[in-house]
Order: sequence, then C-alpha cells, then structure tokens
Amino acid sequence: EVTDFEVKQSRTDKSWLQWEDISDYGQISYKMENGVLAIEEQVEEGLFEGSGFRNDDRKVTLYLPGGPQPELVMALGVGDVDLENVSFRNVSCAIGTGDFDAENVEAESLELASGMGDVDGENLHISGTTTISCGMGDVELSLRGKQADHSYDLSTEMGDVRLNQQSVSNHYQETTNGEAPLVKITNGMGDISLRVSE
Repeated sequence: EVTDFEVKQSRTDKSWLQWEDISDYGQISYKMENGVLAIEEQVEEGLFEGSGFRNDDRKVTLYLPGGPQPELVMALGVGDVDLENVSFRNVSCAIGTGDFDAENVEAESLELASGMGDVDGENLHISGTTTISCGMGDVELSLRGKQADHSYDLSTEMGDVRLNQQSVSNHYQETTNGEAPLVKITNGMGDISLRVSE
C-alpha cells in the first residue's frame, strides 16, 4: 500500500471513513464483523512507475466519536500514520516506510514498529507499556505524567538519547520500581528524545 492513514475524533457521535485520491489507483474495502472494523486497500498493478510512486496524496481518514475505543491495529507498507485526539485501550502499529505522528492520544499500551521514518508523539497518556522500535529515523515523544511513573530502556546504535532534555547514555536504563510500566525505545540509526511532564 502507498497510502497515508489518519485517525481523528469525530465532531458527532458517529464513526465514518473518508478517502482521497484512491479511485484511480486502487479501491478501499471495509467491513464490520463481531465488533471489528477491518479496512483494506487493493492496489492496482502498475501503481509503481520507475523509481517513484504515481501519487503521494492518497489518504484514508477514520473519524471516531469521543471516548475510549477498544483497540487500534494497523499495518502499512508505505505511508504515514497520524493519530489525533483519540483514545484506545491498545494501539499497535507497524509501518514499513513512513512517519508516525500522534497528538493528544490516550491508551493503556502503545506498540509501534517502524522500518524507516520519524516517530513523533505529543501529549500522549500511556498508562501501561510503551514499546517503540525504529530502524532509521528520529523518535521524539512527550508523555504526560512524572518521570517516576515509568521505568525506561532507551537505546540507539547511532544517535543521541535525551530524557527530559538531559543527555544520557546511548543504552540507558532506569528502573523506578518493580511495578512502574516500561517505556522501551530502540533505534538503529537516529536520535531519541523523551519528555515526561505533567
């Protein structure tokens, strides 16, 4: 797939899908079964031409009503993910190539795997475990709470690591207490910047 995916809060109590610049290059299908909304893109052959893509404006947006949703699970080959003003029990996302942006997101757990692309999170409230794996790209997160609310395992093979604007080692671990949820960020090539503040 070569499509950006957004999840935003609806202005009503209804959910709906919106997509742009899809019809010329593929089709979107979706179905609701046993309380699960499945969205899939079928891409026509010939989407790739030479070394580039025929269209970089393809976008699918899912609008959800306010309040917590059960779970968000997504996988994209090529494309950006943008989450804004939404709440889930769990968020799990895998991106081959593309950026991950999240703002004002609440979840019990966050699991993200990115092959190549930046990860940006602003004003996130993750009450449980946060696990982020990035092959190449910078990771910059802002979590709500106190630094003592979490334990930390932050590691990059090539880049700098900062915790609350202080430089720490490239393989930094801090255990607050045995019950504090873990924030684990691993990066192959790129910086890690984590801020935790109320």
